[in-house]
Amino acid sequence: MSSSRKTDTTKSSVSSNLSLKDRLLIKTVEILIPPLSRLYLGTVKTTVVNPHLVQETKERYGSFICAFWHNRIIPMLWAHRNSGVVCLVSPSKDGEIIARILHRFGYKTVRGSSFKKPIAGSKALVRALKEGNIVAVIPDGPRGPLYSVNPGVLHLSLITKAPILPATAVITSYWEVNSWDRFRIPKPFSKMIVGYANPIFINDKSEIKQAEERLKVSLKELESKLASSIEKRLLS
Repeated sequence: MSSSRKTDTTKSSVSSNLSLKDRLLIKTVEILIPPLSRLYLGTVKTTVVNPHLVQETKERYGSFICAFWHNRIIPMLWAHRNSGVVCLVSPSKDGEIIARILHRFGYKTVRGSSFKKPIAGSKALVRALKEGNIVAVIPDGPRGPLYSVNPGVLHLSLITKAPILPATAVITSYWEVNSWDRFRIPKPFSKMIVGYANPIFINDKSEIKQAEERLKVSLKELESKLASSIEKRLLS
């Protein structure tokens, strides 16, 4: 998965408003977390089963929305590192930390909030898609409910005519956090398989409800297929 257009806000106005203590904290996290994460996640054997769907969708439509659930953030971001995919990040202090880490892993970011400032966030993503970028969107983020679809991702597709490419990851062994999303953290030396479903198109506002159900079904069916595939690999 590769996205190479100009959208990138590596510099944020947040930094200038932070105290010296916060700046030092952010810089320390920015320096330490990426190499430690690479060492840790480097033990996880990662396989992408149908990368041709990504290439075909990009070549045919120029840009698209990659949609995956909130609890798959770690495996999905690890699998697509150094891709230049655009991620929406909160314009907060915590968001500044996340943005800097994402940059270290080869992602681009736009600043905004799908919760507090959805209009600003949507405008940034619309611009990124119109520039030909791949945009990562989490349908049930940032606050759930689990496996629900925020209408923002559907309207983003309708406005830009960019297709939605459902994506997910299945992990053989992971820790599950006691949170609303049952956040998953791969265990060391586990195996992970990543895959995609066929793109979903929204050409008219009347298709939004149907597209919402299609996205849910696509992600559920994709997870079942990947789980079956990884089980066969373990038995072979």
